[in-house]
Amino acid sequence: MENDRGLAEWPPDFVEWTPAPSEPASDPSEQAPDLTELQSDLPEQAPDPPERTANLSEWHFDLPETTPDLPETAPDPSEAGPDPPGATAPPPRRPPLPPSPMLLLLILAGALGGFVAGLVGVGGGVIFGPVLFFAFQALGIEDPVLTPLTLGSSLLCTFAASASGAVAQARAGAVDTRTALTAGGLAAVAVVLVGRFVATQPWYDKTAFQLVLGVLLVVVVVRMLLKKDRADTLSTAGARRGLGPLAATGLGAGAVSALAGVGGGVILVPAFSGVIRLPMKVAAGTSTAAIVLITAVGVVTYAVLGQGQPVPDGALGYVDLPRAAALALPAVVTARWGVATAHRINVRAVRLSFAAFAALVAARLLWNALM
Repeated sequence: MENDRGLAEWPPDFVEWTPAPSEPASDPSEQAPDLTELQSDLPEQAPDPPERTANLSEWHFDLPETTPDLPETAPDPSEAGPDPPGATAPPPRRPPLPPSPMLLLLILAGALGGFVAGLVGVGGGVIFGPVLFFAFQALGIEDPVLTPLTLGSSLLCTFAASASGAVAQARAGAVDTRTALTAGGLAAVAVVLVGRFVATQPWYDKTAFQLVLGVLLVVVVVRMLLKKDRADTLSTAGARRGLGPLAATGLGAGAVSALAGVGGGVILVPAFSGVIRLPMKVAAGTSTAAIVLITAVGVVTYAVLGQGQPVPDGALGYVDLPRAAALALPAVVTARWGVATAHRINVRAVRLSFAAFAALVAARLLWNALM
């Protein structure tokens, strides 16, 4: 029998045996097999394979009966470390924006600096520099970062205020372009050299900076007290634009800018008025335009020289962007107000008021440096 299945499972009509046609018929009792005997000769039927839902432990008997307990959830990476359980997370880094009281002070100082920059053409650095210096000291910043950080950040504020004021001065016809470009370009060279070899050196510390800026403010006060207004004119017919006087003016302004963090207007305005013989309003407007070029180069210089230094969060090199922005943004608005005021009213009273303020700041700086 070729099939190993029991004949009892075959259909009844298939089990009936008939002789082959070529064979003679025989006695059915002799030829027909006994079904019971055939079934007894067959091997026992193989057990049916286990169903898919069978218990796996019956087959994978070599596996351990139990598995190690696993944590229900993965540990939080923030909880890793030597801190004991239940410890609070470490405080975040100091945000780049100043605290609220200081922010308000910077905004007010920026508004005043921008107005003065547009009014008398000094760039506003005589206000930005001292304010930033005292603000950085209040934050605990000390040398060798304090002084260059004050200089670079003050130059950024002065750039913003001067750029806004220069646009307004140009619209009013109070900018001598040739004088501004010549003196401003030479001053930019001085800014790079003095910033690289003097202002960022360890020996040029906060004492030296306060002395330079304090003396500079005294000069500003004296000039404002003794200044006499000329005729209200924008004519530049009698100007003397020799290269020698412009070079001396530009190099001097650039050196002062790099050492004191100002635009150099304290030198440019009197030089343009007294040496170059520009009318006072044109001298102030031309000084504002030259300061844009001077301070732009100065900002890039201090940003590059401060790379890799331990500066505050948000600073780009020696340029503290958050605090400089708090000063510069209001200065951009008020600088145009200062320009409009200078072309409409007699500014002597305003000039005297600013001279009194500058005298107080100079006294504070010189006191700190000498005492």
